[in-house]
Amino acid sequence: MKEALRISIIYIFVASLWIFFSDAALAMLNLDVETLVRLSQFKGFAYVLVTGLMLFFLVRKEVNQKNEVIGELKQTIDLKDSVMRELHHRIKNNLQNVISIINLETGEQGLTEIAKDRILDKLYALSAIHDLVYTFANYRQIPLQPVLEHFFSYRHIPVAKENLDIQDTVQYTLEEIVPLLLGINELFEELSSQLGHYQFWISSQEKEKIDITIQSANLFKLNIDRPSILLYLTGSRATVSSTADENSVTLRFIFS
Repeated sequence: MKEALRISIIYIFVASLWIFFSDAALAMLNLDVETLVRLSQFKGFAYVLVTGLMLFFLVRKEVNQKNEVIGELKQTIDLKDSVMRELHHRIKNNLQNVISIINLETGEQGLTEIAKDRILDKLYALSAIHDLVYTFANYRQIPLQPVLEHFFSYRHIPVAKENLDIQDTVQYTLEEIVPLLLGINELFEELSSQLGHYQFWISSQEKEKIDITIQSANLFKLNIDRPSILLYLTGSRATVSSTADENSVTLRFIFS
């Protein structure tokens, strides 16, 4: 409504000025009637042409603005639809993780106090991991190095620069990094419970391969074949191989 009123006011203003000044100019020429009539006809044609062009550009401008607004609204609707689908997908994945955690920890013994505590620990870890990865604006390119730094800070595990040797180009999608971190979380839970004191180094020069080296005097106690570790890593499309010597074992995560 405002646009229509604005165009009408502009049209009335321009038309009034045209009529006033063009008629005044003809009156000053002192022409004969026949010439005056002919010039008035030309003046009328020029008036129609000028005002027609003026209306065309004014209306085209308004239509273009309206189309831009419509396009922006369509993009917003498409984005909201995409966000809703993404949210549904992530909720489904999280629920699946929770179900897997409960199934792994209860097993045949049911919900014991120990199992309940382990389930709660894993749910807290899952929540913390999501807090970490959702700070990144791009969910398709999440760098591993800063995420691991924050992850070990959350677990109160001191990490020096030499503990993490990871290239900036080693990045993962949200769907890949969450199960990867859950698997790493499970691994370090086992390290703490089985070894007590240990040292570790994580290195990765390419996305397809991560090496975790553990060094401890109690390596003979270490069992890294817990189903939960392998289950989480399967979610990130990773398989694990290991090599060991007298004082250390290196786990290699290979992503298919």
